[in-house]
Amino acid sequence: MMQLRQFGAVAMLALLLGAGMAPVMAQSDDVGRIVEQQQTLREDIQKQAGAFKDLDKADRDELLNRQARVLELLAGRQSLAELETADRGFVASELAWIDGAVRRAEDDRIVCRMEKKIGSNRSERICTTAAQQRRQREQAREQLSRTQQRGN
Repeated sequence: MMQLRQFGAVAMLALLLGAGMAPVMAQSDDVGRIVEQQQTLREDIQKQAGAFKDLDKADRDELLNRQARVLELLAGRQSLAELETADRGFVASELAWIDGAVRRAEDDRIVCRMEKKIGSNRSERICTTAAQQRRQREQAREQLSRTQQRGN
């Protein structure tokens, strides 16, 4: 059972290292790059800059605590291979959680734009979350695609 859990942790780490966790985790086992990325992210979180300006205190504290645990485990190491198997799995799962939190913070960010109403020269300020804007763009693309398919 323990070997299966260790294999799962190693498999998860391999998956995370090879598959697009670029914003949070370097795509190698280079601890220096991972630490550098986490420290840059940590500075933004502490400054409440960018996507983190509207992050509530509890979420910010949780994110910083998880980062601290990861950074503590990685301190003084050059490679993830220097960690025990269980610690590699822990680091991988924490980095995945951090990546999800960063993506959620980005999605919750409020974005405003000025839009003219049809038949009027007056502009109106429209504010939505980044996630809502992305969904609206996707729906518009899908609608355009369906319309074009019907025309062919």
